[in-house]
Amino acid sequence: MSKVKTTLKRFSLLRDYKVLENAKINEHTFDYLMIGAFGILSVCYFDKKGELYGNENDENFVIVDKKTNRIKTENLIKKAKKDVEILRAAISEAKLYNIKIDSAIVVDDKKCQPLFSASSVPVVKLSALSKFLNQEKYDVDNKADANKIVSLLTK
Repeated sequence: MSKVKTTLKRFSLLRDYKVLENAKINEHTFDYLMIGAFGILSVCYFDKKGELYGNENDENFVIVDKKTNRIKTENLIKKAKKDVEILRAAISEAKLYNIKIDSAIVVDDKKCQPLFSASSVPVVKLSALSKFLNQEKYDVDNKADANKIVSLLTK
């Protein structure tokens, strides 16, 4: 079990939230989803080694390893935004409304050094994920029915 899933599960356990790993909607795969009374948090996880460069408008991000090899990788900001779009479409199709949807990019800071920032999507190092989850917005009861959302996403 990855450290992201362990951290999400630990946070979710006391609050009776659900954590889904590699959930799929219409051929789109989500790395991790945490679903609870607050709404939905989509987590994009990145754990390749090297320095990660890019910005919101780039087609791809570039990771530079210790041997200065440049390897193209998916634009994590676009992926996080796409996750939110797909979740919103699926939830509105199921006629579930007023559900808060957040996304975050989690980078394994022991392997990767993120050298980008995103104004629209928070970039969190794995070591700071617990602190990130302890924000008030993930404890607020927004009356989201977690069981309905999970059944929608797992069918």
